[in-house]
Amino acid sequence: MGLKFGLYGSAGTKTCAGYPASQGNEVKDAQTLAAWGVDFWKYDNCYTPCQQGSVQTCGNPIGTTQTWMTTMRDALAKSGRPIYYNLCQWGRDNVWTWGTNVGNSWRMSVDNWNDWASVVRIASAAAGIAQYSAPGGFNDLDMLVSYLWKIVTY
Repeated sequence: MGLKFGLYGSAGTKTCAGYPASQGNEVKDAQTLAAWGVDFWKYDNCYTPCQQGSVQTCGNPIGTTQTWMTTMRDALAKSGRPIYYNLCQWGRDNVWTWGTNVGNSWRMSVDNWNDWASVVRIASAAAGIAQYSAPGGFNDLDMLVSYLWKIVTY
């Protein structure tokens, strides 16, 4: 049927839900993804190195998301399988300016908080950086689609 197989992980020590993540294991994890036949890898930004210790979402990181996302990009490139790479780091570090060199798509904002104000905020931010999207790499509005689908179906 042409369906693709996607998985989710994180650049930190744990995923946002608290499960083990890839920090320090990027090569091993990329090889595992390739062996499993994964087509899509959404790579989040939870529990990454932080001045405040181990926290889910760090406001004062040690390093940049570009560094962590590039480490996984390199591991995926060596895995022997083309895997679509989605950077989910909430628009930090002006990802739209470097994302196309690292992944296939990148989160350009924080989450949608299930209200119309979030839709307006995300869409307005996307409009200002549309020029950074092109074939092979684009700004990802993440949950915006699911929120709009709720509006249409209710």
